[in-house]
Amino acid sequence: FLDPATAFFVAPNIARAELKTKILDLASETKRGLTATPEQTQEMLKLFEKLEKLNPTKSPLKSPKVNGDWSLDYTTSDSILGKGGFPRVGPIVQNINTSDLTAQNSE
Repeated sequence: FLDPATAFFVAPNIARAELKTKILDLASETKRGLTATPEQTQEMLKLFEKLEKLNPTKSPLKSPKVNGDWSLDYTTSDSILGKGGFPRVGPIVQNINTSDLTAQNSE
């Protein structure tokens, strides 16, 4: 058993890791959101909300930790997914810049 002080710091890390695994599993299952049912979309939103509450970075949009290129593993954006046309194949990278609050997608 962990002492209470250690448990205070370890428990959120375990919870975050479990939520991230569930999110990535659901993202893979739904092909980044392309085949997501309304129920799966709602489940994903709930998982994101839970993970956001455990974020150790306060005001993440003001943090330089967010800046850079990120793999976009899930989205609800029809245009990014290519719905109604040709679905996107391969990685989608999103460049985030918190200084001017922009995000740019590339493939």
